[in-house]
Amino acid sequence: TSVYQPIMDIQGNRKAVAYEALTRANTDSLLGNPGLLFSYAAQKELFSKIDAACLTSALALSRGLPASIDLFLNIQPRSLTNVDFAEGLLSAVTTNGHKPENVVLELTEQREVLNPRMFTASLKSLKEMGFRIAVDDFGEGNANLEMLLHVMPDFIKISGRICRHVTKVKVVRSMITAITQTSKEEG
Repeated sequence: TSVYQPIMDIQGNRKAVAYEALTRANTDSLLGNPGLLFSYAAQKELFSKIDAACLTSALALSRGLPASIDLFLNIQPRSLTNVDFAEGLLSAVTTNGHKPENVVLELTEQREVLNPRMFTASLKSLKEMGFRIAVDDFGEGNANLEMLLHVMPDFIKISGRICRHVTKVKVVRSMITAITQTSKEEG
């Protein structure tokens, strides 16, 4: 099933500006843990199927969210190498009452891209359709500087594991300051 975590504006009016769809299982089994579920699916080469199931759930259950608020959807970069991914996503988004320009696709850090040419072509198609792109958990796994260079995302979501240390570790503050400054300069 899907649950929706609000993304808050903490500087302005302090209200939700977007929601991120998160997958949660209704079971106590090991595969009820989202991290284990996605890792297992990737090992079995089922990354596209698990992403499709999660996207279907997230979009169907999101109908109650305000239409004016952006919806963030997590996607494994490898799913973009599926030749039908972009068109299928566009169809699912519009069928469920959303506009591509109100949907942000968060590329997760779990696995590297094995078909860079197809990934780039799909990413270009999605951007042309109006979808915006985010790199999720920047600083972990494959969500690194190389990913930023290839993706040129609209949003960078810095890993919570890194942010946890911002008040205690000077180098973390310096890194976040540098990422923020570079992001602002690049739009």
